[in-house]
Amino acid sequence: MERDDIRKQTWIFDQGLIFAHGENWKAMRRFTLSTLRDYGMGRKTIEDKIIEECGVLTKTIKTYAGKPFEIQTVMTAAVSNIIVSILLGKRYDYEDATFLRLLKIISENIYLSATPNMSLYNMFPMLGFLLDSPKKLMNNRKEFHDFIQTTFIEYLKNLDENDQRSFIDSFLIRQREVIDYFICALKYK
Repeated sequence: MERDDIRKQTWIFDQGLIFAHGENWKAMRRFTLSTLRDYGMGRKTIEDKIIEECGVLTKTIKTYAGKPFEIQTVMTAAVSNIIVSILLGKRYDYEDATFLRLLKIISENIYLSATPNMSLYNMFPMLGFLLDSPKKLMNNRKEFHDFIQTTFIEYLKNLDENDQRSFIDSFLIRQREVIDYFICALKYK
Protein backbone atom coordinates (compact mmCIF):
# COMPACT_ATOMS: atom_id res chain seq x y z
CA MET A 1 0.00 0.00 0.00
CA GLU A 2 1.48 3.33 -1.05
CA ARG A 3 1.13 6.44 1.08
CA ASP A 4 -1.71 7.74 -1.13
CA ASP A 5 -3.79 4.59 -1.57
CA ILE A 6 -6.63 5.94 0.57
CA ARG A 7 -6.97 9.09 -1.55
CA LYS A 8 -9.25 8.99 -4.57
CA GLN A 9 -7.26 8.43 -7.76
CA THR A 10 -7.61 11.37 -10.14
CA TRP A 11 -5.47 12.82 -12.90
CA ILE A 12 -5.00 16.06 -11.00
CA PHE A 13 -3.50 14.29 -7.98
CA ASP A 14 -1.54 11.64 -9.82
CA GLN A 15 0.35 13.85 -12.27
CA GLY A 16 2.66 16.80 -11.79
CA LEU A 17 5.15 17.83 -9.15
CA ILE A 18 3.29 18.20 -5.90
CA PHE A 19 1.01 15.18 -5.69
CA ALA A 20 3.05 12.65 -7.65
CA HIS A 21 3.71 9.23 -6.09
CA GLY A 22 5.24 5.88 -7.03
CA GLU A 23 7.19 5.79 -10.30
CA ASN A 24 5.80 9.18 -11.30
CA TRP A 25 7.15 10.65 -8.06
CA LYS A 26 10.60 9.15 -8.70
CA ALA A 27 10.70 10.57 -12.22
CA MET A 28 9.51 13.99 -10.99
CA ARG A 29 12.08 13.96 -8.20
CA ARG A 30 14.92 13.20 -10.65
CA PHE A 31 13.67 15.90 -13.02
CA THR A 32 13.28 18.45 -10.22
CA LEU A 33 16.72 17.84 -8.73
CA SER A 34 18.53 17.98 -12.06
CA THR A 35 16.58 21.06 -13.18
CA LEU A 36 17.17 22.88 -9.89
CA ARG A 37 20.89 22.15 -10.28
CA ASP A 38 20.68 23.62 -13.79
CA TYR A 39 19.16 26.77 -12.31
CA GLY A 40 21.91 27.15 -9.76
CA MET A 41 21.03 25.17 -6.64
CA GLY A 42 24.28 24.38 -4.87
CA ARG A 43 26.23 26.70 -7.18
CA LYS A 44 27.31 30.30 -7.45
CA THR A 45 24.28 31.12 -9.61
CA ILE A 46 21.87 30.79 -6.68
CA GLU A 47 24.31 32.68 -4.50
CA ASP A 48 24.17 35.57 -6.99
CA LYS A 49 20.35 35.59 -6.80
CA ILE A 50 20.51 35.61 -3.00
CA ILE A 51 23.04 38.46 -3.00
CA GLU A 52 20.88 40.42 -5.45
CA GLU A 53 17.81 39.94 -3.25
CA CYS A 54 19.79 40.89 -0.14
CA GLY A 55 20.70 44.14 -1.88
CA VAL A 56 17.04 44.89 -2.57
CA LEU A 57 16.14 43.91 1.00
CA THR A 58 18.82 46.20 2.44
CA LYS A 59 17.64 49.14 0.31
CA THR A 60 14.04 48.49 1.36
CA ILE A 61 14.94 48.41 5.05
CA LYS A 62 16.94 51.65 4.67
CA THR A 63 13.87 53.41 3.23
CA TYR A 64 12.20 53.13 6.64
CA ALA A 65 14.99 55.33 8.08
CA GLY A 66 14.81 53.85 11.57
CA LYS A 67 11.01 53.99 11.80
CA PRO A 68 9.19 50.84 12.95
CA PHE A 69 7.79 48.58 10.24
CA GLU A 70 6.57 45.03 9.76
CA ILE A 71 9.82 43.13 9.13
CA GLN A 72 8.06 39.78 8.63
CA THR A 73 6.37 40.95 5.43
CA VAL A 74 9.61 42.27 3.95
CA MET A 75 11.64 39.19 4.96
CA THR A 76 8.97 36.83 3.63
CA ALA A 77 8.93 38.75 0.35
CA ALA A 78 12.73 38.53 0.08
CA VAL A 79 12.89 34.78 0.70
CA SER A 80 9.89 34.18 -1.56
CA ASN A 81 11.50 36.19 -4.35
CA ILE A 82 14.53 33.89 -4.35
CA ILE A 83 12.22 30.90 -4.81
CA VAL A 84 10.09 32.75 -7.38
CA SER A 85 13.19 33.74 -9.37
CA ILE A 86 13.99 30.05 -9.85
CA LEU A 87 10.40 28.98 -10.55
CA LEU A 88 9.32 31.90 -12.73
CA GLY A 89 12.63 33.41 -13.85
CA LYS A 90 11.68 36.82 -12.44
CA ARG A 91 11.28 38.61 -9.15
CA TYR A 92 8.40 40.68 -7.80
CA ASP A 93 8.60 44.12 -6.28
CA TYR A 94 7.84 44.00 -2.54
CA GLU A 95 4.87 46.29 -3.11
CA ASP A 96 3.39 44.30 -6.04
CA ALA A 97 -0.30 43.70 -5.26
CA THR A 98 -0.39 40.19 -6.77
CA PHE A 99 2.77 39.14 -4.93
CA LEU A 100 1.49 40.51 -1.61
CA ARG A 101 -1.86 38.74 -2.11
CA LEU A 102 -0.14 35.41 -2.80
CA LEU A 103 2.05 35.79 0.29
CA LYS A 104 -1.07 36.61 2.35
CA ILE A 105 -2.91 33.55 1.01
CA ILE A 106 -0.01 31.25 1.87
CA SER A 107 0.37 32.77 5.33
CA GLU A 108 -3.39 32.54 6.01
CA ASN A 109 -3.53 28.92 4.90
CA ILE A 110 -0.60 27.95 7.12
CA TYR A 111 -2.34 29.63 10.04
CA LEU A 112 -5.77 28.17 9.22
CA SER A 113 -4.36 24.65 8.87
CA ALA A 114 -3.39 24.67 12.54
CA THR A 115 -6.66 26.03 13.95
CA PRO A 116 -8.97 23.92 16.13
CA ASN A 117 -11.72 24.39 13.51
CA MET A 118 -9.57 22.64 10.91
CA SER A 119 -8.82 19.79 13.31
CA LEU A 120 -12.55 19.43 13.89
CA TYR A 121 -13.19 19.54 10.14
CA ASN A 122 -10.50 16.90 9.49
CA MET A 123 -12.16 14.57 11.99
CA PHE A 124 -15.75 15.37 10.97
CA PRO A 125 -15.83 16.70 7.38
CA MET A 126 -19.63 16.72 7.40
CA LEU A 127 -19.46 19.71 9.77
CA GLY A 128 -17.67 21.79 7.15
CA PHE A 129 -20.76 23.84 6.37
CA LEU A 130 -20.73 25.14 9.97
CA LEU A 131 -17.08 26.20 10.03
CA ASP A 132 -15.47 29.23 8.41
CA SER A 133 -11.84 28.01 8.42
CA PRO A 134 -12.28 25.22 5.84
CA LYS A 135 -14.24 27.55 3.55
CA LYS A 136 -11.57 30.27 3.78
CA LEU A 137 -8.78 27.73 3.24
CA MET A 138 -10.52 26.29 0.17
CA ASN A 139 -11.20 29.76 -1.27
CA ASN A 140 -7.55 30.70 -0.75
CA ARG A 141 -6.43 27.45 -2.33
CA LYS A 142 -8.65 28.08 -5.35
CA GLU A 143 -7.30 31.63 -5.74
CA PHE A 144 -3.71 30.34 -5.53
CA HIS A 145 -4.50 27.54 -8.00
CA ASP A 146 -6.03 30.06 -10.41
CA PHE A 147 -2.85 32.15 -10.24
CA ILE A 148 -0.68 29.10 -10.94
CA GLN A 149 -2.91 27.98 -13.80
CA THR A 150 -2.90 31.46 -15.37
CA THR A 151 0.89 31.64 -14.98
CA PHE A 152 1.41 28.24 -16.62
CA ILE A 153 -0.86 29.18 -19.54
CA GLU A 154 1.00 32.46 -19.97
CA TYR A 155 4.37 30.68 -19.92
CA LEU A 156 3.08 28.03 -22.32
CA LYS A 157 2.04 30.71 -24.84
CA ASN A 158 5.50 32.30 -24.72
CA LEU A 159 7.48 29.06 -24.44
CA ASP A 160 10.77 29.02 -26.35
CA GLU A 161 12.46 25.63 -26.21
CA ASN A 162 15.80 27.26 -27.01
CA ASP A 163 15.55 29.84 -24.22
CA GLN A 164 14.57 28.22 -20.94
CA ARG A 165 14.50 30.98 -18.34
CA SER A 166 12.76 29.27 -15.44
CA PHE A 167 11.83 26.00 -13.80
CA ILE A 168 8.35 26.32 -15.32
CA ASP A 169 9.84 26.59 -18.83
CA SER A 170 11.88 23.44 -18.22
CA PHE A 171 8.88 21.60 -16.78
CA LEU A 172 6.63 22.53 -19.71
CA ILE A 173 9.27 21.50 -22.25
CA ARG A 174 9.85 18.17 -20.47
CA GLN A 175 6.09 17.61 -20.28
CA ARG A 176 5.79 18.30 -24.01
CA GLU A 177 8.65 15.85 -24.75
CA VAL A 178 6.95 13.09 -22.75
CA ILE A 179 3.60 13.70 -24.47
CA ASP A 180 5.27 13.75 -27.90
CA TYR A 181 7.06 10.49 -27.06
CA PHE A 182 3.83 8.74 -26.13
CA ILE A 183 1.96 10.10 -29.15
CA CYS A 184 4.78 8.91 -31.39
CA ALA A 185 4.78 5.49 -29.70
CA LEU A 186 1.02 5.17 -30.22
CA LYS A 187 1.35 6.01 -33.92
CA TYR A 188 3.83 3.22 -34.53
CA LYS A 189 2.12 0.61 -32.39
